Amino acid sequence: CAGYELTADLDFDTDGDGDVDSNDDYPNWAPIGTYAAAFEGNRRAISNLTTSGLTTGGDNAGGLFAELGTGSRVSNLVLVDVAVTSVASVTSDAGALAATNRGTVTAVHVRGGAVSATSNTHSAYAGGLVGTSVTGVIKACYSTAAVSGAASRFAYVGGLVGQSQNAIAVSYAAGAVTGSAGTAGRFGGLVGRTFSSVANSYATGAVTATGSGHAIGGLVGRAESGATSAASYWDSQTTGRSSSALGTTRTTGGLQTPTAYGTSTDVFAAWDDHDTNGDGTVDAADDAWDFGSAWNYPALKYGGMDVAAQRNDYDADGDGLIEITRLAQLDAVRWDLDGDGAPAPGATSTAAYFSATSTFFNAVFNAAGTGLACPTTPDDADDNDCEGYELLNDLDFDTDGSGGTWTESGGTVTGDANDAYANGGLGWDPVGPATSPGVGSNTHFDATFDGNGHVIENLFVNRTRNNAGLFAGTHAGAKIVALGLPDAYVAGGRHVGALAGALYGRVGGVWVSGEVSG
Repeated sequence: CAGYELTADLDFDTDGDGDVDSNDDYPNWAPIGTYAAAFEGNRRAISNLTTSGLTTGGDNAGGLFAELGTGSRVSNLVLVDVAVTSVASVTSDAGALAATNRGTVTAVHVRGGAVSATSNTHSAYAGGLVGTSVTGVIKACYSTAAVSGAASRFAYVGGLVGQSQNAIAVSYAAGAVTGSAGTAGRFGGLVGRTFSSVANSYATGAVTATGSGHAIGGLVGRAESGATSAASYWDSQTTGRSSSALGTTRTTGGLQTPTAYGTSTDVFAAWDDHDTNGDGTVDAADDAWDFGSAWNYPALKYGGMDVAAQRNDYDADGDGLIEITRLAQLDAVRWDLDGDGAPAPGATSTAAYFSATSTFFNAVFNAAGTGLACPTTPDDADDNDCEGYELLNDLDFDTDGSGGTWTESGGTVTGDANDAYANGGLGWDPVGPATSPGVGSNTHFDATFDGNGHVIENLFVNRTRNNAGLFAGTHAGAKIVALGLPDAYVAGGRHVGALAGALYGRVGGVWVSGEVSG
């Protein structure tokens, strides 16, 4: 026998309750050690991988595999909604597929979730697919997972690979990249630091870092001597980066406009010249990309990869309502209060909206690069026919699964600092400013929000601001329907309500339980 193959989809949420916790069979997956065989995914999916890594000698390795060894081959595998973390006293490595790679990885895609690596005394390596790639090759892969890395000394963080000493080809990354480092960081939309080559690849996720002395790039953070790139790009609008150690900058429209490999002058002219399958010839079997329409980024189709899953799922049913399936998408509403798919004017709001939508909505922007291409099939480049949002599932602010978002002792309410939207104990930042909305102003929610009968649980707001709630306020054109807010705690100054502090417009079929004070 030469290895293993998947013959069915797998899900770490074994009890099907929507969370991976102590009631599941593998609440904290132990990464498979040095693996040196074949692993054929057969385009099957492994969902909800949750791991804090494998600790050895003070180091920590987080991923499905701790290490893909020399001679290993992983292909045609899908990883959905990963939660991979690595915290170490020395070196920390994290990647959805593997912390370290020394083999060949082909047609593996990471769809959603988050990967993070933290080192308390030395270096951290984090990538959406692989933390650090030492030898071998990575080709026809992509990741949309959010990636973060923090280290007391050096951090290497990339949307696909944290640090690479081998070739990366025919791949892309769309997840947001964030990082910090005490000495220096290498942060890139595709790869944080490379010693080798990047070919026929691109990156679209926002790249941000705190601190100084860092190398930050839209495609590559730092390229060491001998590193090269060919026909590889980053979206300067969605990444928020005007420079990169390797690659060529393009606007959103510049990366979406081509609909084929094209002529010698086109941006993707050379993308059909790669021997993707490695058989020594370039032929039809190597065809890796689907270009879609003029409002699409290129998507990978190599080996039967799912093109539809890579595109335009922000309004899959075409009803003009942008679909929300997770808290990060709900948070992005604050940048588009009229729900038309275009962020409010301003550099900060535009960058934040592009970051959230490109990562979590699997967004396709219009040809002008100013907003989502609403509706699903726009009739012109400036068409934005979306009119609001809809929930497709329940949401819960108790992101750490502790049973709630706040505790009370001696009359003092304290927020759970381990939840994703704790905000230093203040809880959720209401959507919209603290000022009274007033009819005709343009700074509060003024669109449709259809809960579809779903609930947003454990909303926690504990602020001194006026107009506190899920929404700060709504305008006369707003419509909020079919939504439940169970176990809410909302405290503020004047005008406080679980749904909204100050409301104009229509509300129907909304219910609340919990505590409200002002």
